[in-house]
Amino acid sequence: MVHQASALTRALPLFAAVAVLSVGCMGLRRDKRAEGAPAKAAKAGPPAVQSLATWHKHVKLGTNPASNQPIAGLSGRFYLFDATGGHPIIGDGKISVELFDDTRRDATSGSKMIEKWNIDAETFKQLAQRDALGNGYTLTLPWSTYKPEVAQVHLVVTYEPTTGTPLTTASQTITLEHDSPEAQIARRNAAHSGVVQASAKN
Repeated sequence: MVHQASALTRALPLFAAVAVLSVGCMGLRRDKRAEGAPAKAAKAGPPAVQSLATWHKHVKLGTNPASNQPIAGLSGRFYLFDATGGHPIIGDGKISVELFDDTRRDATSGSKMIEKWNIDAETFKQLAQRDALGNGYTLTLPWSTYKPEVAQVHLVVTYEPTTGTPLTTASQTITLEHDSPEAQIARRNAAHSGVVQASAKN
């Protein structure tokens, strides 16, 4: 299944924002500005020469607003860096994301691509959002071919700038956690309860 940007845009509100995974091995400086704020508009500067994607292992479950049917999704963050390797930068291009099923991978058959998302430049720009590392992109991808028996996957993100060399980053194999809607609600309630209790003690 291949998704174009228009379908992706309609599905973006379905899933909660993903917590940023650790990328301390890259030596990034922590950005202390407000997290969750829209990223600043791109300015002319050095081109991106490195990319990084982080993915959440929990499969998100929501409802498709167009069909009112249940839909699963994957969520993550995508970053671009210039040659300095400091704070992430904002790009000006488009991306594609490919999802591969690693569950039954072997030396003969390898992994099978089961879904692809094409995100045009205008939609990609709308996904820019700041977090603890700085500017980046929040990806929430509706997974139309979802099956609970798909236990392991990897994702490949290709960034194509307006001019310059495309960048590709591939994740390691991710062992998915498939939650029911009830389990996700229970986790959110437990997290909220912890916040309330901590506030009460202060």
